[in-house]
Amino acid sequence: MSVKFAARTDPGAVRTNNEDSFSVDNELGLYMVADGMGGHAAGEVAAAIAINQTHSYIAAGVPLADAIARTHKDIVAASNQHSSGMGSTAVALLDKGDNYEVNWVGDSRAYVYSYGSGQHRLERISHDHSFVQTLVDKGSISEQEARNHPQRNIITQCLGNKLQAEVSVGVTKGSWRANQWLLLCSDGLTGEMEDRSILQILSSCTNSTEAVNRLIDQAIQFGGADNITVVIVESPKHLNYGQALIQKIKAALFPASRYS
Repeated sequence: MSVKFAARTDPGAVRTNNEDSFSVDNELGLYMVADGMGGHAAGEVAAAIAINQTHSYIAAGVPLADAIARTHKDIVAASNQHSSGMGSTAVALLDKGDNYEVNWVGDSRAYVYSYGSGQHRLERISHDHSFVQTLVDKGSISEQEARNHPQRNIITQCLGNKLQAEVSVGVTKGSWRANQWLLLCSDGLTGEMEDRSILQILSSCTNSTEAVNRLIDQAIQFGGADNITVVIVESPKHLNYGQALIQKIKAALFPASRYS
């Protein structure tokens, strides 16, 4: 089954350098976003290592979670060699034909977007490794309060953190369905846009390329304070072209959206 995808990264409206990185490999079935940290050069290097090493491990047959865990140690080793602090978040999708697996470390996110018959649904399937997410989980603050919390940028897991011998890789698995996209993104998108706004844009787009461009452009218009990266992978299970187009048009014209 063929897989269509769209991807783009942008430095945003404030920063001149881009510490985000992404990869899309249809043959390997690996799609990944990494958000580097450590300042100019260091963050870019960490994100590049995250992408390249994970790709190499997957190509060698290593399971996705193990590949990301090994990549953590590779970034730590590179950081020690260059005597500089560097790290990266990561979110990765591995397409397995009828099924898929999503893994993550940090606050880069994965969503499932479903559409058809006038219904739209956006489901966040990753769970941020962040200080504010811990507070939300405890019931100490709301999701809305988390967005404006002064410590919202503190993450509790990242690749390359020298204080963590091992990272706890988030894992979720699912089965592909027709009328479904998987979206991977750095926090440059979600820092500027609430999930509801992301859903509104997705539900008005007829293809993944349009959706990626509009999401990034909107995030920049909202401030673009961070680098922004978005990868959208369309389900390999397709209705025939006519059915799919009709359902997508109906979904755009009759936005009886269902949000989660």
